[in-house]
Amino acid sequence: MIFNVYKTIEEVGESKWDTMVSKRFFLSYRYLKTLELACPQLSYRYVLVYDNNAFVGLFYFQIIPFSGESLRNYLPTSNRIFKGFYDYTLAKVRTDLLVLGNVIFTCENGVLISDKYKSFAEGLISDTIVKVIESMDRKPLGTMISESIKTVSSTLFCPKRFHPFHVEDRMELNLEGMNSFDDYLNKMQSKYRLRVRKVIDLNKETRVLDIDKENFYDYRSQIETLFLNVLTNSKFKLTTISVDYFHQFLKSLDRFKMKGIFIGEKMVGFVTYFQLDTIVEVHYAGLDYQFNHTHKIYNYILVKMVQTAYQASVGKVCFGRTAQELKSTLGAHPFSTLSSLKINNSFLNIFTPIFLRAMVPELWTPRSPFKL
Repeated sequence: MIFNVYKTIEEVGESKWDTMVSKRFFLSYRYLKTLELACPQLSYRYVLVYDNNAFVGLFYFQIIPFSGESLRNYLPTSNRIFKGFYDYTLAKVRTDLLVLGNVIFTCENGVLISDKYKSFAEGLISDTIVKVIESMDRKPLGTMISESIKTVSSTLFCPKRFHPFHVEDRMELNLEGMNSFDDYLNKMQSKYRLRVRKVIDLNKETRVLDIDKENFYDYRSQIETLFLNVLTNSKFKLTTISVDYFHQFLKSLDRFKMKGIFIGEKMVGFVTYFQLDTIVEVHYAGLDYQFNHTHKIYNYILVKMVQTAYQASVGKVCFGRTAQELKSTLGAHPFSTLSSLKINNSFLNIFTPIFLRAMVPELWTPRSPFKL
């Protein structure tokens, strides 16, 4: 096997890369090139594997600057012995985390293997990880495999010494059989239909404005404030992005959209999404929590995404991973995924399950809004 490791997608070349990825948008050259420009705080690796001249597979990695301090809220530091151990070891760690997949937008696992070689997937992925670590300036703290990777023998690739863990459910709404937004509402049970109508009524005077590359900087400061509101309330994040990330995507990809939500002249929320051929993939949002309390702005954003799907004649909406119970009231169903993590230090890796147990998603009650 020949492993070719590249540090930028440009080193591979657009035609060469896209010939192999087919229609997987979030593995496409243009998406990955834009992501590099939008997230310069990360480093990247792209691996093409060949068996002589035969294509075997490709792999996409991100290298995340990592601080042990970010784990403080997720470890049992109330125990004096453990707290002392943490303060003098993990808390002082300044290193990198290697991720197979995408931590910015969790819907693409970064792996494509030729059908002929899928029976060798487990060994192939292990060997690829080794090659990428050899290409790095310093050995990373650990490696995370983002999203489940299906192999011939199992639904999750989890090599030796990797610890699997659940991530929040991906919430997806299938609009098949509902030909219009009115049809969608009419197929709901009355209490859920009334909830949606109430959200719409609360926002009769609310304006929705398309934000594009031309007017983005007219609203940048408001967007930043709203985005920071959401980031501050986020429980855990491996990395953060600047609001200029949104502008880079607006400049580079027609499929990336942004809508601002206004009450009077005040922006009280925004939502970003990718409008693809078969699905609307909801991305980041920003909120003014005061207006969210009075006008249910986040609910309104979710309803607007359903309406957007109908306007674009798209049959599915992926709402992402947060607020699962709320999204289930709109008919979204959960799709459970697993990731896995290994710390390269064998001793520290013993404690990895302790951290991962603290990351277990909260239980929630699925709703069934549609008539039987």
